[in-house]
Amino acid sequence: MNWRVHPLVEDRKRLATILLIILAFLAGLFLIGENIGWVALAALLFFMSLHGFFFPTEYLMEDSGITITHLGVTSTRKWSDFQRVLDCRNGVFLSPFAKPSRLDNFRGLFLPSKAEKKIEILAFARQKTGTVQDGKK
Repeated sequence: MNWRVHPLVEDRKRLATILLIILAFLAGLFLIGENIGWVALAALLFFMSLHGFFFPTEYLMEDSGITITHLGVTSTRKWSDFQRVLDCRNGVFLSPFAKPSRLDNFRGLFLPSKAEKKIEILAFARQKTGTVQDGKK
């Protein structure tokens, strides 16, 4: 099972909001400092920090694990790394911990998806991790 997520293309309303905020910040920075070099550096830092929004990410779920490709960099996680599967509003979250932990956000993996694809992803992830619902085996 594979899918592609590209927030820039999928959410034009959020794009407009982000661009307005960035442009307002950059304009304010230019008015305060009047140095185009700092404005260019700030614009570059904004762009780099929001790379997940501007560039697509591809997800591939196989029997062996999950492969994620973003900006030409590929990372793979095995199903054995995860013990809990959570149904979230905008996707599916895979946690390496059997019970909720403060480290979930740092060690877990969020798989963003649209509603119709999320049902398939959730079922496949639960099957591969051996969880029935939200971490229960």
